Amino acid sequence: MRKPRPASSLPVYERAVARFPHLASLADSRAFCRQLLLLEAVPGILPVEYWRIARMAETGKWPA
Repeated sequence: MRKPRPASSLPVYERAVARFPHLASLADSRAFCRQLLLLEAVPGILPVEYWRIARMAETGKWPA
């Protein structure tokens, strides 16, 4: 079984945590993305990045 990717390795991590500091408590990238999708859009995160966040939340894989 693959080890989950850490949330801190995501390209949007710093921008998301700057707006929503409570997300820093989530270590798993999939859980992080699921919670981020429930919140209002973060200024500075592009719509195409939200597509990638949704992909990670559903599949556990960050698209290239």
